[in-house]
Amino acid sequence: MSEVECHIKSRNRKKEISHWKSHKSPFASNETFRSHVMLTNNIEYVDLAEVCFFSFLHHHPNTQFIFHCDEITMEYAIKKLSLCSGNAGVQFEKIYNRSGLTWQEQKLEIILSLSGSSDLMLDADLRWNAALEKREEVLFLVKEFNFKDKSPFREIVKNTNIGGVNASMKNVSVFSFGGFKLSDADVDLIRQTLQQYREIVDSKIVGNQDKADIGRVMEQFVLSVCSEKWQKTIGYVKEADKPFDGGIVESCYFGATGGKF
Repeated sequence: MSEVECHIKSRNRKKEISHWKSHKSPFASNETFRSHVMLTNNIEYVDLAEVCFFSFLHHHPNTQFIFHCDEITMEYAIKKLSLCSGNAGVQFEKIYNRSGLTWQEQKLEIILSLSGSSDLMLDADLRWNAALEKREEVLFLVKEFNFKDKSPFREIVKNTNIGGVNASMKNVSVFSFGGFKLSDADVDLIRQTLQQYREIVDSKIVGNQDKADIGRVMEQFVLSVCSEKWQKTIGYVKEADKPFDGGIVESCYFGATGGKF
């Protein structure tokens, strides 16, 4: 993208954010939400989160946002996101990563802390174009594919006891337990599956060219397979998804593509 194109895109984004701040959607939800966003390692996620934050509030004004930041992002996030146009406010929580967890493991720990609630976990690189219906079900953004239909996940499932024959990958850019509370056994299974997945990524089951990409979705894989064992209906925000698709919520998939709104 040229410098001129970047300037135009930035100017348009600022106009949109200004509109979201000053106007509530005529079709806005009256539901009360608590939404969590993790902002770590890179301050660019704070800029992305500004779009997620204000576009979500435009459609869901009764929302409390909780931003989970580290020492890299905290100061900038407070400066950028403190002005809240919603009714319920915004707070910032510091992540102290003394155990050296990956960002995927950090995200999984935040999600586990939401067990028993209907809180939302949202990726920073989202833009909301309509209101989300509040549901009492385990909620993912979209079902991506069946493991048996895609390599190397087909081989992972075939060579291990992880996931059933019809297990599927579910996108966790949006996630909620929908009030479902994990048992101790459920949490143990999640942690065991995470460890087993790490071992698989390091094994010969996964080729060297695939290791980085497969390792990058560890928290998504773990929640995808473990959620199928819970006694709770699984739902999806969207039937299909692609970057910048203009749906109820769209992702620029910044981490995977570098794209921005």
